[in-house]
Formats: sequence, structure tokens, C-alpha cells
Amino acid sequence: MFKIRLARKSDFGYFPEMTGLLKKSKYTYPCSIREIQLTLERGRLVICLENKNLVGFGRLMPFFNFRYKDKNLTEIASLFVKKEHRRKGIAKKMVSKLLNNAPADSLIFLTTENPITKKIFLKRGFRRIDFEELGEKFVKTYCQCSKTLNYYKCRNYRNKVCQLFIKNKPKIKN
Repeated sequence: MFKIRLARKSDFGYFPEMTGLLKKSKYTYPCSIREIQLTLERGRLVICLENKNLVGFGRLMPFFNFRYKDKNLTEIASLFVKKEHRRKGIAKKMVSKLLNNAPADSLIFLTTENPITKKIFLKRGFRRIDFEELGEKFVKTYCQCSKTLNYYKCRNYRNKVCQLFIKNKPKIKN
């Protein structure tokens, strides 16, 4: 049985495995254990476990220094499910958990090259926009795609291969 929940400090033992999975993935930007730790401290980290084994995780990070249409930006920084557990609805449930725990009055965004991820988020009400819509400062600060790790080289991928998706934080139903 899968259990999806917000991560706790006691889950630190899973962090090295998370960074290893991101490094191996074709579509994700690698991150350090410290970045995952910061997600736990400043943002939201969701993990999926089966019998205490890591199945997947998702990271949500607020961008306090950027606003778009008078809303704070919050990024879905990572979403990963191990290959043997895909197509079981785990990513969908993790996205719901992340969205429900996003800061109030935020605009949720993500960037991806992965065609499956694009479908998941379009079905969840996200819409595609051009990077430049968020402003040059945002693009220069943020754009470091997993292919180039460089803003200037990234221009060849931006809005073509790598795409930006955005959505208002959904209202929580009581």
C-alpha cells in the first residue's frame, strides 16, 4: 500500500536516494541534498512510500522575489516516480498533495521537457505560457535547463522543447 505524505525531518535518510534518482533521470534538473533539505525547510516536500521504501517524491518551492499578475510564484521543482511504480496514479496524487499545500495566493508553475509530465499538468488545469511572459529578470534568474545548465544556451530550448506551465492555486473545499 502506498502512503503519500508531507516529508518530515526524520525522512532525511531518503534524500541521497532522491538526488541519485534526479541525476539519472533524462528530464529532471539534478539537485543536491542541501536543495532537498531547503525544500523541506522553506517549501513543501511530498514523499510516496511503500513499506518504508521510497517510491516517489515531489518538491514545491516558493519564489518570494518574483510576482506575476500580483501573485507570488511557487514552483513544482521536482516530480519523480520510480519506473516500476508509474501508471498507478501516484504522480497525480502527489501533485494534488503539493497543490493543496501550496502557499495561499500563489501561482503554481513548472517547466518540463517530458511529454508525459506535460499531459499530466494540462489535464490538471495548467496552461502553457512563454517564459518571457514572466519577465526578463525571471527568465535570466531561472532558466537553467537540464540540457544546458546555462541561460544563454537555454534559449535554443526555451518555449520549444522545454515549456512553462502555470496555474492559480486551487481553492480548498471545506
